[in-house]
Amino acid sequence: MLIKGKTVLTAAALVIVIGGGVLLYNALKDRAPLTALPGTSQAAQPAGAGQSASPGAPQQTQAAKRVKAPDFTVHDAKGNAVKLSDMLGKPVVLNFWASWCPPCKSEMPEFNKVYEELGGDVTFMMVDAADGSRETAETGAAYVAGQGFTFPVYYDVNQDAVTRCGIRAFPTSLFIDAEGYVVTGAEGVIDEAALRKGIGLISAAAGPAEYHKISPQDAKALMDGGKPYILLDVRTDAEYNEKHIEGAVLIPDYEIAGRAAAELPDKSALILVYCRSGNRSAGAAKQLVKLGYTNVYDFGGINSWPYGTVSGK
Repeated sequence: MLIKGKTVLTAAALVIVIGGGVLLYNALKDRAPLTALPGTSQAAQPAGAGQSASPGAPQQTQAAKRVKAPDFTVHDAKGNAVKLSDMLGKPVVLNFWASWCPPCKSEMPEFNKVYEELGGDVTFMMVDAADGSRETAETGAAYVAGQGFTFPVYYDVNQDAVTRCGIRAFPTSLFIDAEGYVVTGAEGVIDEAALRKGIGLISAAAGPAEYHKISPQDAKALMDGGKPYILLDVRTDAEYNEKHIEGAVLIPDYEIAGRAAAELPDKSALILVYCRSGNRSAGAAKQLVKLGYTNVYDFGGINSWPYGTVSGK
């Protein structure tokens, strides 16, 4: 595949960004602010690629204009085409890997661990470089299934993502903010601490916390996912007694400012908010964010809830 125009410039800029990550291994173990993630010399080279840089003394990359991540198309496990631009609106962790690559496989359990903790707030795109010869979508999928990983996997069957992003070695990770700009990256294996630092950088770049608008189906999936959550009903006492979702805590929207601190003390808790039709839940979610809650999801009205409800207090 040929890359032309702006894509060539973008790919070159990304090489500089992630190349800087290779040189900043020691710097990233230190305090913030950070400008790149640690890379190592363990990156596996794809066929025909040049040698990646070895770790050296910490160096500061020159300040440069922000680099927009190039859009590309990959395919999900069902064969549906997915673009990077479809994922924006939340920070994105973009990881390039292959099942023939031992360094890739060594970091994947830590990626999966962090995904299971933070996947509601950060989009993970684990892109398998399925070139059709050394790696296929089938071999990649078999490896992921065999390991029991739960993070989303996408298959670069046309090498569109690898080419447009200028990927020279596997694994390579890019950390992209919610607006689509590459904040940092690294060639080679990164550990859990470095992964969390990268996520911290793109989360900070995203600005103040916002609430997330999701569907009732998505809310049910979160409720069934095994993680602790608070189900918050923001209607009136009468509406709640008539019908509510089992396990819901009642705080009417007009009482949130006065009651949230005492009744919802953990501001990092996963909070799922609903009302009758969706208007009050949106307002309540905004109030919670202004009060400092960082993990708020609004799934609209109980009128659209297709699952069971109960009545009474």
